[in-house]
Amino acid sequence: MAIPAYTTWMALLLEEVNDGKEHKWEDVVERMALRLQLGPEERARKTGCGRQLQYKNRSVLARTKLIQDGLLVAGAGKRTVALTAAGREG
Repeated sequence: MAIPAYTTWMALLLEEVNDGKEHKWEDVVERMALRLQLGPEERARKTGCGRQLQYKNRSVLARTKLIQDGLLVAGAGKRTVALTAAGREG
């Protein structure tokens, strides 16, 4: 199975944090990976440079884009995420 593009991760991320609470980033990534039914092989796949896990790379790209769009805010040390007011409206 191919690991979905970051845009798919964006939609999942918005769904995962839609309750307006602050969420631990690693927990959110794990829930999204489970929802996408990523198996051990997909979770072990690295990016082209070989330094980062591909599924985590895609989740970080999604988080970064949503933060840039003003829909998500990262908490202390980027260990948590939450929707902004604009994210709750959208």
